[in-house]
Amino acid sequence: MVYNDWSDDDTTTTKGRDKFRHERSHDDYDRRKRSRRSPTPPEERRHKRRPSPRRRDEMEQDHYGNFPMMEMMNPQLAWARFPMDPNQLDYLVPYKQFYEYTKRTSNRRIDDEDVQKRYSHYKEKFAARQLSQFFSANKDKQWFLEKYHPTHSRARYEEMIQRRKKYMQEFLAALEQGEFDDVCFDKKPESSTAGEQTTEEEEEYESRLVIKTVPPTIAREKILEMCSKVEGFDYLALSEPQPSRKFHRIGWICFQQGTDIKKAFDQLDNQKVDDFVVHLALNRKSATQNRTPRTAPEITQSADRLKKDLDQIKELATALEAMLSEEENGMKLVEQRADKVIAEHSDADEIYKLKKKLDMLITYLRRVHMYCYYCGVECDSLEELNRKCCEPHCRASPEASSPSDSKSKNEKGVIQWAKNLDQKISLKIHTPDERELKKLGGRVLQSEIDDFLREHVLQEHESKFKCQVGECSKAFKGLPFVEKHIMTKHADEIERKKTEVEYFNNYVCDPNHLLPTQSQQPVVPISQPAFIMRPPAISWEQIPRLGIDMQPSWNSRRPMRQDENLPRDPRQVKSYVDLDAPAEGDSNISFY
Repeated sequence: MVYNDWSDDDTTTTKGRDKFRHERSHDDYDRRKRSRRSPTPPEERRHKRRPSPRRRDEMEQDHYGNFPMMEMMNPQLAWARFPMDPNQLDYLVPYKQFYEYTKRTSNRRIDDEDVQKRYSHYKEKFAARQLSQFFSANKDKQWFLEKYHPTHSRARYEEMIQRRKKYMQEFLAALEQGEFDDVCFDKKPESSTAGEQTTEEEEEYESRLVIKTVPPTIAREKILEMCSKVEGFDYLALSEPQPSRKFHRIGWICFQQGTDIKKAFDQLDNQKVDDFVVHLALNRKSATQNRTPRTAPEITQSADRLKKDLDQIKELATALEAMLSEEENGMKLVEQRADKVIAEHSDADEIYKLKKKLDMLITYLRRVHMYCYYCGVECDSLEELNRKCCEPHCRASPEASSPSDSKSKNEKGVIQWAKNLDQKISLKIHTPDERELKKLGGRVLQSEIDDFLREHVLQEHESKFKCQVGECSKAFKGLPFVEKHIMTKHADEIERKKTEVEYFNNYVCDPNHLLPTQSQQPVVPISQPAFIMRPPAISWEQIPRLGIDMQPSWNSRRPMRQDENLPRDPRQVKSYVDLDAPAEGDSNISFY
């Protein structure tokens, strides 16, 4: 009911105002009843103005978490708007992003040289953190113990040394007969002629069986125990673990010539080692390995690089021969044979002489010490070496017709290749000092022992120090006395610390050590557009219905770990391959 007859009253009088308010309240009540909507409180009506763009960003951050909606739907924009400390990220950021962060967050003016030094230090810290994480995750696994542990690796190491001594005798006999006189690692044109095909009846099997997969939890000794029961067994070779295959390995069970390989296959196939069933495969001698040999960059054809490689390979051969403790020097015999071959070519130039000596030494390292020079890779077996790098690893021929712009693009990559190769070989030739070891990410033994002592000494007052090793609480009057007590009475703990440091450094100083799988940085454009189209406003409840996959790390409604609020790579890279390391990341895996 609405009252419209105000002729008897004036709204300026008290009675008129009361009547007007009464009529308006009834009118509002009817309108609310028709729309069935609750009234908006006055305090909310006062704030109905549309917020500014900046305020909308703040509101989105309050509602959704750490980033506005655009960054939530596209994490690659997060860095540009909210640069984060690279040291808190689980991937290595490129220099440009590090430079931008440093410039934005520095309280003082810094020049480019200072940023370069900071970036180098950042990369060293990141590498050390990676190594420590990978070591902690794998130090108790069988494959890691067999490869790097000071005690557990002895059996594998001694077996490898005995195999090299055997290969040495075989190689020197072939060397004397001139089998390697014509060796040359210059890349040759590919042959277009195909080999003759033979039937199933004419083919023969190799004298080794392939274990298709070996879990990282299976001990080498247990597989050896199984294989040693078969007549004609020679040795067992296991490949490097493959991160892309959950660190599983390939195995080769090798037998002496003349062994009935089919009989050995029947005896060993489907045998159990702990809870693992061994699945084997036979290889045919005539089976083609459709693999392309590796090629070293054409810089290896230059006179300067050939001289450097020759000097370097001599040092490397000396270091590898020292492991055999042999009086006979294989490198000298190879050089003598090379000089004899060179003497037969009186018209040979200097390049020919360098290549002849270098190539015969490359062959020596590969056939005896299971080392590929141009890969910088040392293996426990020829089977593993051929899996990583099939022979021959050649030098690329100079491309005279190559455009100058493409040459300039490859120049940096070639320089980096040579630098990485020299670093790998240097690690094998020289034992790093403390400064170099720390730079590599290793641990200095004396510093680790000092830290152990500090952690296990309790100072109650100026003249009372207590030992805190285990349950010991013996008190001493001075710090030197309690430290001497720990070194003598708790020598087993000190030895344990020494073993741990040596174990870790063995892994770090391996030039081809594996690295943890990691996410790589999102590709972020350096400059962002001035105006960004905003996504339509949606509520939190609409997100699952719209099919938007919100990562848990963006959700501010639950507690987050320290690293959860950092942007992750949307590609979810599962493994890391060092493109500069020619021996790693070989996708052409063959069973042979």
